[in-house]
Amino acid sequence: MLSPVARTSVRSQTTASETWLVEDADEWDARVIDGTLGNILQSYEWGEFKARFGWTPRRLLVERAGRALGVAQVLLRATPLGTIAYVPRGPIIQATDREGAAAVLDAIHCLARSEEATFLRIEPEIRNGVDTQQFFRAHGFRPGDEIQPRSTLIVDLRPDLANLARRLNPKTRYNVGLAQRRGVTIVEGGPDDLPAFYQLLEETSQRGSFLIHSLDYYEEVWNCLEARGMAQLFLATYAGEVLAGTMILIMGKCAYYMYGASNGKYRNLKPNDLLQWESIKWAKSEGSISYDLWGIPDAVGQQAEQGKDPEAGGDDLWGVYQFKRGFGGEIVRYVGAHDYAYSHARYWLWQRLLPKLRAMGAALRRRSGRGKGQ
Repeated sequence: MLSPVARTSVRSQTTASETWLVEDADEWDARVIDGTLGNILQSYEWGEFKARFGWTPRRLLVERAGRALGVAQVLLRATPLGTIAYVPRGPIIQATDREGAAAVLDAIHCLARSEEATFLRIEPEIRNGVDTQQFFRAHGFRPGDEIQPRSTLIVDLRPDLANLARRLNPKTRYNVGLAQRRGVTIVEGGPDDLPAFYQLLEETSQRGSFLIHSLDYYEEVWNCLEARGMAQLFLATYAGEVLAGTMILIMGKCAYYMYGASNGKYRNLKPNDLLQWESIKWAKSEGSISYDLWGIPDAVGQQAEQGKDPEAGGDDLWGVYQFKRGFGGEIVRYVGAHDYAYSHARYWLWQRLLPKLRAMGAALRRRSGRGKGQ
């Protein structure tokens, strides 16, 4: 079902366009898939999930003469410094269609201003480039702090399994076989396994000294997406013990390694290598043509852009990158987060106060043993 946002059309810089508020899940997801093949953070289900943690989703379709120019799931949240408008991995626009992209931005601004937003943050799923950076600057945006990983590895799943296996790093391929020979088993998990998966997350976060969300956060991810066939839990077991787990999200033709964890035991059995390989195989069997390993050090992405072979740096994620690159993916770096301030004074306060508030909240959560939530 489509309903107009306003009685009058939104007008871009060069041509008239119409903006619609999409309220039907199937209609929205079809629009997102049509624009991207799949974008989990722009899915209807992800918006419903975030609504359970204080965000209000608004889903905009912008058309001109009946042709879609783009879509944007805008998440709104009230704060003491005013409302935040956030578009994760969006808006979904054609980077080469500057007029159409401008019309979509205009529609988002119209919504954000009607909600009296302090600022808008977007993180388009568009590869980085000088032209794109200049486009956003020309439309009043400035670089913002990334919430989603700017650089990632994406595995092309279109080759057959034999070719995918040959693309594995030799060490990774050896580790997969070793885990199989030594009796590691990969099983599909369900809702009853989420507490065990969360325990793995807690142990992983303690080893890596980073915060995680609370258990109910991951339960709600599962509840909102699994019912629509968009989430699957896999567990690596050995001698009746759960050693590692992954939660894979899927939309359209794209799969995402969103959450993963292990307890650190029996690392010599290489359960994580086999677990990731079986997750990739499952995603391919479900019809996915890409598998996003979701996040590597941005320094690696920058080096790849410059045509350099990635080198180790001080980033804590370097070890994660070494593991992920074993599965043969392509390094992709996006244009990054961009902010548009509607109230410069409140935005300035937000920029100055947020790091301090985050540090205070992190310290309190560490003392209480609680995870984080968005």
